[in-house]
Amino acid sequence: MSLACSCDKGCLMRGARASRVLIWQLRQSFKEKTYNEQNYILARLMEVRVCPSGLRRITYKIPSLGTVCRGAFEKCYAISDAKIEVLLKKMDAEGPLEGVSLQQDMRGRHQNHSMRLLPEAQEAVIDIYLRIRRVNHITEGQEPRKSTLNLTCR
Repeated sequence: MSLACSCDKGCLMRGARASRVLIWQLRQSFKEKTYNEQNYILARLMEVRVCPSGLRRITYKIPSLGTVCRGAFEKCYAISDAKIEVLLKKMDAEGPLEGVSLQQDMRGRHQNHSMRLLPEAQEAVIDIYLRIRRVNHITEGQEPRKSTLNLTCR
């Protein structure tokens, strides 16, 4: 991992050996958290101030290093620009006082919608299947037997 950041301050170069160990520990403990917990932690470490001109000034903090630049913040927590942009959008949407909430991320979670066929529809499917089933030389002349198929849509 390179300890060089994009700014002139040398944010990550402060105490290079000690900061390398601290950054590794921060990153490991951060990656063990859930998606929502990560968002909450990152939002608490970002301070957004709006200037009178409407421009946002964002201050990034790392507990062991203090205030750092955006590049150092991204490298310490192994996140991308897109992650920070998403967090800033969430912080703007929920308001400055609430920040990013710890609500459970509900993507992909829904109730089970069991889709069973009605008995009439099931009989119609079986009849169509038996009608179009190919007849080979062994079953030629035999009465097709009705099989019991358990049809459920998933």
